[in-house]
Amino acid sequence: MLEVYNHLAAAYHPKQSRVRASASKELVNVYNHIRNLSSQSPLFKLNLTGSGQIYALNIKDTALSLKYHLEDYDDEDRSAFLRQEAYSEEPEIVEVHLTSDSTKNIPNEFYLRVLELAATQLNQSKSVSSSEKSGLNGLYQFTVTMDDTPYQFNLKLKQDNTNQQVIENLNDFIGRSSIGLSPSISQKENGEIQLSLESESTGSMEEERSFTLEDTQIGNTENGLVSFYQLNHMIRSPKNAKFTLNGSPKEALSNTFRLYRNLSVTLKSVSDSTVRIYLRPEAKSIYEDVHETIDTYNRLVDIASANKGNRRSQKLLRELGTVVKDFQEELAECGIQLMEGFHLQIEEEKAKEKIQDGSMKNLLTEPGGFGKELAIRASLISLNPMDYLDKVIITYPNLLAPMSSNPYLTSIYSGMLFNSYC
Repeated sequence: MLEVYNHLAAAYHPKQSRVRASASKELVNVYNHIRNLSSQSPLFKLNLTGSGQIYALNIKDTALSLKYHLEDYDDEDRSAFLRQEAYSEEPEIVEVHLTSDSTKNIPNEFYLRVLELAATQLNQSKSVSSSEKSGLNGLYQFTVTMDDTPYQFNLKLKQDNTNQQVIENLNDFIGRSSIGLSPSISQKENGEIQLSLESESTGSMEEERSFTLEDTQIGNTENGLVSFYQLNHMIRSPKNAKFTLNGSPKEALSNTFRLYRNLSVTLKSVSDSTVRIYLRPEAKSIYEDVHETIDTYNRLVDIASANKGNRRSQKLLRELGTVVKDFQEELAECGIQLMEGFHLQIEEEKAKEKIQDGSMKNLLTEPGGFGKELAIRASLISLNPMDYLDKVIITYPNLLAPMSSNPYLTSIYSGMLFNSYC
């Protein structure tokens, strides 16, 4: 017994990615199906070699995996077709993406028009000769107020410092402070220099400014740094983003904001017309899921094809081939082609197109459609994998007698009844 176990453990590798806990009703249905099957079937003698056992287990394992994949498409919680993405018909004007998998608060479609983009505040100092001495001397103190939060700066200067040196010191000092202000220096052809200060954030709640500068200690001259270089001179005021949502005017502090809790919106340019934004199936991840289902089906075909020494394996191929051939036209319309040996091959671009227009979902979830019929066939295969092993009939059943179980035949399945498959 130990020798048989070791042989199976070494040669058999389950392909299922997860184990399912079945409801008691499902277990009863499985038991009743096997009981009915055994009462109406001939008594067989099976040649259960080590390879034969592995073959039967691989059939059951792969058929169950295929069944679960197909059943998931109709599940309210697990279906791949529940995955959606937000799409903008004009992404160069409005860009959108979901921040979570939940879309319950987001309408299927809405319309947005960009009236004005949010802008930063920009201050620009006066232009001064870069080589001239500033004449500033001593300790200078000034305050930058950002969104009602004051930040104090101290800068010690020498009388022989040039404007270039002072401007560069201010640029480095403010740049290293990380207070949400970006300084930059402009060098002009006439030898003059200028300092620009720009807020990193856009928009403003109520004030006309997002930041202000004020001298708090002048030093040894009549003017402080702020007044001397006119650092508080604003050439562009902060602006909020303005847009309409289904015709209603709205504002936002930034060009990137959230709508309906889980939708990130980025305004990129002003538009003369409304932009349609809507939810659609997330083609990439759904395609990968469908591709995995096709791979599982092909793996079942490979198991049967590789076991040519077993004549009953052709029965498995015929059963699978019958389902596929019945829906060959519908499969082709969704980018799934029937290949040699009953294999299926999926064409990515066409499949994604059919995922987005709903055809793929119909193929796999409609009653009487390909997905449902293949799931039924996979379920029957998983319940009776021994049907695809060569066997010798011992006696035929007496169908006129009251239904009774064949304990010998039922015992064949006992190891498959009480494991993770059910």
